[in-house]
Amino acid sequence: MEILRIAVVGAPHSGKTSLIDELKLQLRKDYNVIIAREVPTQLLDQGLNPPHNISGLDFQLECLARYAITYEQIDSFVERSEYFKEKNIIIIYDTTPEIGKAYLSNSRSVEFKDWERQYSLYKRTFDKHKADLTFYCEMLSGEYSSKGNVSRRNIETQKLLSIDEKVEKIYQSDNTYKLDKDSSVEERAFEVINYHIENWFNRKAIESLQVGNTFYINTNPYCGNCGRRANSFQDEYCVACGTKLIKSGTTTFPYPGVITTDRTQHVDPCERCSNNPKNGGSGICLCTLGGPKITY
Repeated sequence: MEILRIAVVGAPHSGKTSLIDELKLQLRKDYNVIIAREVPTQLLDQGLNPPHNISGLDFQLECLARYAITYEQIDSFVERSEYFKEKNIIIIYDTTPEIGKAYLSNSRSVEFKDWERQYSLYKRTFDKHKADLTFYCEMLSGEYSSKGNVSRRNIETQKLLSIDEKVEKIYQSDNTYKLDKDSSVEERAFEVINYHIENWFNRKAIESLQVGNTFYINTNPYCGNCGRRANSFQDEYCVACGTKLIKSGTTTFPYPGVITTDRTQHVDPCERCSNNPKNGGSGICLCTLGGPKITY
């Protein structure tokens, strides 16, 4: 059993909640999915309303404490539940504790130092729940969903833009991927699942085979035309191009990070990629997850 930790981050009105709900809907058939809901929103819903009845700093300090409690509850739940041993686990974090820095003054301020001291008290718990993959959602360019975060709809546009800029800087790293503001929630979910989640588990499968560990391999069929993996083993046609999918019960490992599904009819997911040198590309793989970029 493997546990993949995914963080979905972004400013208010960036589509985080809608994306997480869509991911849960699509992933729950093949994985055990746990959602760690956004702590600041929970506190706002409970009546804390900075700066009216609590200072901004005290609110962020309370968020840190609640994040730690939430993560410890998840650990306890996973450890005690026999059900979670049957399938791989995906934990989706609706933002992470580090988001608090976007709502504080600059890093030289007194309140920022106080926040850092409080963060250090929970650092061991936070490090244990550090995301393997982080997805930064750009602020949406269209109308916001009526199902979105009601607690934060009154934040001024200028402040939202400032927060969005800070959030992007906070989460800059090699395992952070930007989701375009003009993409629909379905398009975002497709990118996260097919280009990132599946590749991460494929990579772990290869690693586990090298050390003889037990691993649950997702053998959903591939498209022979565009190389994309289907969302379900029962799918017969590619959702991207409509081509009939190739199904097989065997798996082969011809090169790092990719699983194909037929020993006699190998499918190369890179064949039609625009970055493939055969197609006039640079030769640099941009969909390799959790590791260095690969040059052909």
